[in-house]
Amino acid sequence: MKKKLLVLGLSMAGVLMLSNTAFAGEWKRNNVGWWYQESTGTYPMSR
Repeated sequence: MKKKLLVLGLSMAGVLMLSNTAFAGEWKRNNVGWWYQESTGTYPMSR
């Protein structure tokens, strides 16, 4: 039982740590359409 709780706790901690990266930028909108802007002010580029 202790091992299951440890695995559950570590899994939850991992999910919470990874979810912070989801808020690194912001979706913007104007009359032309939508785009994504990084928190640094730059825009993603396709390669």
